[in-house]
Amino acid sequence: MEGNRHKKAGQNFENIKAEPNGHYEIDGKKNSSEGLLTNSKLEFLLKRGDESEIYTRTILDSMGDAIFVKDEQSKLILINDSFCELFGLSREEIIGKTLAEHVSDEERELFLQIDRQVLADGIENINEETLTLRGCEQQIISTRKSRFVDATNKKYIIGAIRDITASKKAERA
Repeated sequence: MEGNRHKKAGQNFENIKAEPNGHYEIDGKKNSSEGLLTNSKLEFLLKRGDESEIYTRTILDSMGDAIFVKDEQSKLILINDSFCELFGLSREEIIGKTLAEHVSDEERELFLQIDRQVLADGIENINEETLTLRGCEQQIISTRKSRFVDATNKKYIIGAIRDITASKKAERA
């Protein structure tokens, strides 16, 4: 995976090349954080040698759909760049929160109800729903949520959101 990245969701990524063997090249230097001073998390991981996490982050951030992981309290613990763009917030403004305050009461209750259902029964949920962010036009989204249970029996929601507003408007036309 290779690509020139730019400022997105409050972080700078430039000239990152992730190789299948887990090695990284940043600004032409293998396994170096030089030239990437604005991304302290990436810098920290590189110094620690945690290349698989960087590789995973790079893959997730390359996806067009908004990807997220929530804990049992529906607090967001992992998101990709597309999620930040969808909500118009930085990672720092999202991680550890439910984002309930950013949507209408009806949408919030539906989102949290589905979260509780998926956590309880483990059955994947695919749902078309609306998303109305403060001060923004209503969007139509398709959300897919599944449950993941880790080795310590903690449950998580793994999800993806796709904005389908344009295709729904085209269907109506």
